[in-house]
Amino acid sequence: MSVLTPWLVCVALLLTLVSVVYVAIKTSKAQKKEIKTLTARLENQKVIAENLVKHSEELSKIKGDKEEVAQKISEAKTDEEVNEIINNLVRDNNNRVRKQASCKK
Repeated sequence: MSVLTPWLVCVALLLTLVSVVYVAIKTSKAQKKEIKTLTARLENQKVIAENLVKHSEELSKIKGDKEEVAQKISEAKTDEEVNEIINNLVRDNNNRVRKQASCKK
């Protein structure tokens, strides 16, 4: 019985060590998967942030354009000048929309 006891202790320690290594490997794999998921989400959020910055810049430009157009319209002396200002505004807006559509492709 005394010879068998150290062998049983060694087997028990070996099984414990194997189970600890198994749990560590499984945890490591789960963490790698979570890191990939979080990295993908981070990239998506970076794209969203970039789009928000672009949108904010475009809105500020549109606001400036709006004030400029209002100033030009109030200074216009004829209906033809007003029509020209409005046509220019429509053309600029159409170009902006086309540019945004081509960037999304």
